[in-house]
This record gives sequence, C-alpha cells and structure tokens, in this order.
Amino acid sequence: MKRENLLLPFEKYFFPEKRVSPQLAQIVKEFNHQVISGVYRPSWNKCLCSNKDFDIIAGVDKYGFIAPLSICKSCGMISLNPRFSDTYYTDLRKHKSYFETFFGYADPREYAFSKINLFQGTSIFSLLKHVMNIDKETKVLEIGAGAGWNFLPFIQAGIHIKGYEEDKTFVDIGISLGMDIEQKGIEKLPEQADYDVIILSGVLNRVYLPLATLSRVKNLVKPSGIIYIDVPVLNFKTLNYRVDWLYYFTPDTFRYFVADIGLKPLEIRMIDGHIAGVFRKEDFPNSRYLLTRNKQQSYKYLKRLRYREAWTFSKKLKNKEDVPFSRIFEKND
Repeated sequence: MKRENLLLPFEKYFFPEKRVSPQLAQIVKEFNHQVISGVYRPSWNKCLCSNKDFDIIAGVDKYGFIAPLSICKSCGMISLNPRFSDTYYTDLRKHKSYFETFFGYADPREYAFSKINLFQGTSIFSLLKHVMNIDKETKVLEIGAGAGWNFLPFIQAGIHIKGYEEDKTFVDIGISLGMDIEQKGIEKLPEQADYDVIILSGVLNRVYLPLATLSRVKNLVKPSGIIYIDVPVLNFKTLNYRVDWLYYFTPDTFRYFVADIGLKPLEIRMIDGHIAGVFRKEDFPNSRYLLTRNKQQSYKYLKRLRYREAWTFSKKLKNKEDVPFSRIFEKND
C-alpha cells in the first residue's frame, strides 16, 4: 500500500478535537512553534516488532499538538512515530498549563480526589480476585501509582499496598492521604523483589521502551506471582490520540508482545476503554498470527475511517512530501 494513499489530510487534524480555552491553547502554540523552529527534533524509532517501515496516519493530536501517529507496515502496531526526546516531555510536564490541559483540573488535588471518589481500583481488585486468592498476607506493589487512587479496594480488604510514583505532586498528595507511596521512577526500580502482585495501570503506553520496562518488572514478582497490566485503546472512529501516549495497543498486540517476553496471559478483558490483563511468569506458546490479524484489521479500520469521512487530498497535499509536519519530521531521517 502506498504511503500517500493512506495518509490522512493534515487539515482534518489542524484544530484539536477537544476545544480548549485561549489560555490553554497557548501551551499548544508554544510547543508547536518550538517543533517547527527545530528546537525539538523528533526521530524515527523501531516498532516493538523491530520493523522500521511505517505509514503516517495523522499529524496533530486531539489538543492540537504536532504529534505524528504512525502504523507499522509489518504488524499494524500504532504509535507516535517519529517521536520527541525526553527533553520535550520534561519541558511539557513542567509547563504551567500542562496539568489543566491533559487532566482537566487546575488543581492536582481536585483530580486526585475525583479519581479516589470513583473508587478507581475496583475493577483491578475484582480481576485479581478472579484469578488468585488475595488475603492480608498478599504483598502488592503499584508502579505509576499516582496519588494512590487504586489503593482503596485493597485497603478496605485489609491488604497493604505500596506505590512507586515519579510525580512529586501526586506523591505528596498520596502521603497526605495516608497512602504508602514513594517517589521513584521506573529507571530506579530495585533489581529484585518478592511481591505477590504488581500493578501497571496506564504505564506501558507512556514509556519509551515498554517491553524492556516489563522485563525489569518481572524481576520484582514471585515465581507464582501475578502482574496486572492495562493500557488505553485507540478509537479508530476518531483517532482521538494524545501527544503524551506513545503506544496504542489492540487486544492482539497486547496479548502478543506481553507474552513474547515470558508472561502467560491468564485473563484479558476490555474495561472502560482499556485492555486489562493478568499475567504469570511462564513461557507461553506465542503466535505471529496475532500480529498478522492485527495488521489486517488496523488497515481495514483506517480505510473505512477515510472512506466514511470522505477525506480527499487538496492540491497542496498530493503526497507525503507536501504535508507540513512531514517535512519537519524528515529532518532526522
């Protein structure tokens, strides 16, 4: 399939799907200007399947940030590619409007309490109980714990749960609420541990090397322990994606790549727009057919999306080279 036959028109994504206030739009303007002027230099990355060939399918995320979304031409995995370096995301998270733009709350405490009031961890607790016995002796660790909003069902059951979180604001909020949370990023995880359960909720889609991260996490759970993972799903009807989410798994790619590093799926479900699964450390016969099927389905969904919306190319957008964001992203090819 020719790249220019799949590329979606730049104008369709020039304005964000989510309308933001003029104040919040300033962060978009600032970072897009930095990208166009070459301050932030994106680069191409291999797919999780090691392929290097992609089709670009969109250029601007739902807020209006320049963020190329690509599909792997080998396995159909969708990711932000080419993508920015850590410097871009560090500066983005430090911006005064970052939290309100991406979380919808000006005050992080309001956001944390909104998650806690929803009893956010109930679905995680229920899925774990479905596949294992959980009691007061069960040792549970959540990596990327936020302010501890997933802890409540465990606390009510008398189970101690510890959390690691990189964001100091969330750590301070969690500690003030009596949660056992330590400020620690993935790169500072211990080499070994003996937890019965490890929770990774909305983490793998945000890290640069999700499979390497998961390999490290495997060393923190007992041989008989359980790893819970959930990731958001891309809506193929709108391609409503975010610049700060690097990977978009489907049930097929989720099952394949997690199993490929030696984790046996015990159960996988769709929960509130997320793929959620529980896994045990065990070699498991994997099948490349999952990737073949994923590629076929993903390209089919994208073609339907384009035909349904009747998207056509303007005279200025006849091919990949005429798309403004493509010219930016080819500087490091």
